[in-house]
Amino acid sequence: MLKIARKLLIFSCFMGGYRLVAFASLKELVAYAEKIEESVIPKNHDFLNPDFSHFYRSRTDSFLTTIKNFIFRKHNVDIVATCLSLLKQLIIFRELQGYGYRHVAQLFQKTNDKLIVLTDLQGAFHSLVRSLSELHRKGIISDDFIIQKNDYYLIFNANIVGVSHVNIELLLVIILLMIKNPDQVIYILGPHEDRDLWLDQGVMTELEALLGLQGFSINPQGSSRILKEFRFALERFFDTLPLALYIDYPIGSPETHNLIKISGINTPELNETQYDDFFNDKNSYEGVSPLLRTYRLENKIPSPQRNLVRASIVSIGRAIDFQKTAGLLQIDPKNGTTVWSVFSGPSIFNRAINDFFYDSFVVVNLKDRIDDVTIDLFNRDIRIENKFKKETSYSIVSGIEIHDGITDRQSNLKQIIIGASTDLSRWQGMIGRLIRDGSIAYTIPANHNLILGDATLHIAFFDDRSSPQQALQNVQDIQQEYGTSTICFTINAASAYDLRDKVKSNDILLLFPLISSTQWHQESYSGVIFLRPSLRNEIRTLGDYAIKNYPERKFCCLYEEDEFGHSALEAFKKSLTKHGINDLLAISHLRGATNFKSQINSFKKNKCDVLFLCTNALAAYEFIQQLGVEHLYNVDLYGISMLSSPHFRNFLKDRGLNMICTHVVPNPITSTLPIVQSYREHMDQQNKPYDTFSLEGYIATALLIDALKHIKGPATHTALLSHFTSLQNYSWEGITLSFNPYSRDLMKTIWLETTNAVEWQPFVYESEELS
Repeated sequence: MLKIARKLLIFSCFMGGYRLVAFASLKELVAYAEKIEESVIPKNHDFLNPDFSHFYRSRTDSFLTTIKNFIFRKHNVDIVATCLSLLKQLIIFRELQGYGYRHVAQLFQKTNDKLIVLTDLQGAFHSLVRSLSELHRKGIISDDFIIQKNDYYLIFNANIVGVSHVNIELLLVIILLMIKNPDQVIYILGPHEDRDLWLDQGVMTELEALLGLQGFSINPQGSSRILKEFRFALERFFDTLPLALYIDYPIGSPETHNLIKISGINTPELNETQYDDFFNDKNSYEGVSPLLRTYRLENKIPSPQRNLVRASIVSIGRAIDFQKTAGLLQIDPKNGTTVWSVFSGPSIFNRAINDFFYDSFVVVNLKDRIDDVTIDLFNRDIRIENKFKKETSYSIVSGIEIHDGITDRQSNLKQIIIGASTDLSRWQGMIGRLIRDGSIAYTIPANHNLILGDATLHIAFFDDRSSPQQALQNVQDIQQEYGTSTICFTINAASAYDLRDKVKSNDILLLFPLISSTQWHQESYSGVIFLRPSLRNEIRTLGDYAIKNYPERKFCCLYEEDEFGHSALEAFKKSLTKHGINDLLAISHLRGATNFKSQINSFKKNKCDVLFLCTNALAAYEFIQQLGVEHLYNVDLYGISMLSSPHFRNFLKDRGLNMICTHVVPNPITSTLPIVQSYREHMDQQNKPYDTFSLEGYIATALLIDALKHIKGPATHTALLSHFTSLQNYSWEGITLSFNPYSRDLMKTIWLETTNAVEWQPFVYESEELS
C-alpha cells in the first residue's frame, strides 16, 4: 500500500505541475519557443533515424523542483493533453461540417484575396513561430491567433510533421489556428499524413517522452491508453483533410475551367477529368463553409466540361526529390501545367540533408483573370537572422518574373502550348526525363525574358510508357485539351507505331522525335521533322572508323528484332560491304528480352574482336552483365547515340570498359558553341547535370522557339512544318541546319567520341549523301 501511495503522490505531483491550457497568445507562444532549443543534434548523429532522448530528458524537472512547483502552484502547459483535447474538438466540428474521407475542396475566391501558403514544414516549429510573428507584424494575424483580414487565407500544404523533436508543439499551433479561423485556415493532406509516415518520424517517440515527463513512466497502462487515443485522433483528423484545394477561373461557353491547384500528394485520385460537374454546378455539392465546398473522390464521374490545371503548387516531400531552393522553385511542368514547389521547413533534418536555411512562405495574389495571378516569395535566411523580405514575384501561370506588378504587356501574354508524348516512366523513361530536363532548362528563362514577345511557350509532357496505344491516346488528349497537333520528343518507333497514318497525312506534326529507324526517315512520312541525323549515318560513322582502324578484325552486331534493329543491321552491312567486308556475326534479341544465354553462346563461339551495340541501353546492359566483363577486355565496343545515357556509361566505366560512341549533339561539357555554353549556364541554374540527351532537348526547344519567332500568325503544326522544311544552310547558334526532304532531318553533323581523344570528332554529311 505504501508503494502504491507513493506512486500516486509522485503521479499527482507530476500532473499537478501541468495545466490543460493552449498558448493564450502569440506572445506566449514566442516565449515558449525561445525556451525550447531549436537546433538539437540527434544523440546518434543519424538525421534519418534520429535519437532525441537526451533532449527530452533535459526538459524533465528534478523531483524537488516538481514538488516545489506543485506546492507553489507553478504550472507548465500540458502539451499532450492540450493538443489531444483541442484535436477532439476540431474533429467533431469538421465532421459535423461535412469534411468527409478522400475529398478535394474548392475555394470561393474574391478578387484581391491572398493565399499565404506554407509547404513542407516537416516539424519546423520554430520557423512557423517566426512566420506567424511576421504575419502579426504585418497586421494579418492578431496576438490571439485570429486572422484579422477577411481577404487572407492561411494554407498549410502537406507534410507538416517530420523528423523533428517538436512535432506536437507544431501540431498544437496549427490546430489552434484552425479552431480560431475555421474558414480561413486550410490544412491539405500530404504523404506524411496520408501514408502514416508521421508514425516513423518521431511523433510517437515524442509523445512517449512527453508522457514520461508527466509521470506516465510509472503508469505504463495510462501511457499506452493515451498513445492509442492520440494516434486514433490524429488518423481521424487527417481523414478530414482535403487532398487538394482548387481556385477556379471559368471562361467561354461551354465553360472551360482554368484551375489553380494546391496539393501535396501525387495520386491518381486527383484526376480533374473525373470530378463530374463539380466546378460547373455551384449548388449540388457539399458546402462545408460559406467559402469552401468539397467533392468526394470516390464518385469518379467523368466531367462534362474541360477542367484544365494551369498552375499548381506542390510539396517536395521526399529528400531525394529536393532541389536547391530559397523557398520557391519552378519545377518540371506536367501536362501543360506550370508547377511551383514551395518549401518552408528549415528543420534540423533539412538543414543537414538538404542544405535548406530559410524561413519562407509564399503569397498567391488572386485577380480577376488567372493570367494576372501572381505568386510572391517571402523569406529570411536563418543563418544571418535578417528580417523577412519579399524575395521575388512571378506570374503563376506564365512563370515570368514580375517587377512592380504585372504590366499590361505581361497581363495580355498569349500562351503557346505544344504537346510532348515521350516515355517518362518505363524502360526508356530516363532518356525521356533527361530530354524534359533540357527542354525545361531553356523554356523557363526564355519565358522569363519574354523571348517570344507577347507569348510564352509551355510544352505539355505526357508519359507514353513506350506504349503505342498510350502514345495515340496522348495525342488525342493533347489535341482535345490544348488544341495543338504538334507533338515533340517521341523516343522510339514502337511508341509511334499507331501514329504513322496521322504523320503521313499531316494530321499531326511529329517534331524532333528520337526515332532512329530508317523507315521513318523517308519522304512518305511528310509530317515528321527530325533534329538528329538518321541512324544509317550514325552507323556509317562508326563503321568507317572501325574499318579504318581494324580492317582485319571480326565484327559482331547485337541488334533488336524490330524495325529499329533491322534498320541498324542493314546500315551496318552496307557500311562493311562498301569496304569489301562480308564477314559479320549478327546476333538478334526480342524486344524486352532479359535472358541472353543463346546470344552469349554465339558470341563466345565466334570469338569476335569488335562488338557493335545497335540496341537499347537495357538490352546492352543485360547482355554485358550476363556475358561477364572478362570476355570483353580484348573486344572493342562501339555504340550508337541511344546508348549515351549517364547510367549506361557509368555502368561500363565501373567495369573498366570503354565504348566508342556516336552523338547527335556536341560535347555538353567542353563544346564552345554558343548554344552549348547557354545550355551549361541554364542547367547550372536548374541544378542539373550535363549529358547529351538533355542537351538534345535543350537545342530542340531553343530551335522551336526560334521557329515561333519567325512564324507570322498562329503557331499551327502546318506553320511549323512549313518553316522547318524551308531551312537550308541555316546558321544558328554555331550549328548549320539544312532540311533533307528524303530523310526528313535537319542536322548535318555527327560527333564521334573515341577512347583516345578528349574532343569529339565532327563528321559532316552533305544532303545528297543522306538520301
